[in-house]
Amino acid sequence: MSMKALTIGYLFMMASSVWSCDIFRKKDQYFTPIEISTTNTILNYTGKSYLDTIIHVGLNEANIHNVVIILENMKSQPKSTSENLVLDAYVLEERDNVFYISISDLNRYKSISALSHEIIHIQQYISQRLQVNRDGSVIWENGTINNANDIEYMDRPWELEAFKNQNNMRDQIENELYK
Repeated sequence: MSMKALTIGYLFMMASSVWSCDIFRKKDQYFTPIEISTTNTILNYTGKSYLDTIIHVGLNEANIHNVVIILENMKSQPKSTSENLVLDAYVLEERDNVFYISISDLNRYKSISALSHEIIHIQQYISQRLQVNRDGSVIWENGTINNANDIEYMDRPWELEAFKNQNNMRDQIENELYK
């Protein structure tokens, strides 16, 4: 192997190492201290105290107030039409302004992304654009879908909207937490 090839390989390895160290640092980097709002109640049963911080900031960024969030570890994946689908988190509205969020065991960085997506769904629930009924039917923007599982996950309009807006929400949360 030529010296040039070895040098390029070494530089690539060093650049990859620096990149992966930066990602690692962001995954476990502590948040900037923030003042927690008292307009929402978050009950965190996960054992990861940083999750309620992420949710507090996200709810404030989304201008969501007077809700109760019950945060728990995900025990099992919800039923889905796609066998290959693995969710990092999901949210269910228990009753008006009371939401359950189940989340997988994720690091801080991935938790921000997953919870950003779920906060978009909470906005949809609060605005009543998304309503999930106990019989499995869904009301989306005044149209009724008898069985949400008849629509592939990535084709559901409420999911498309959440995926479209989650990066902006994630950026807003990160800007507050990593000042």
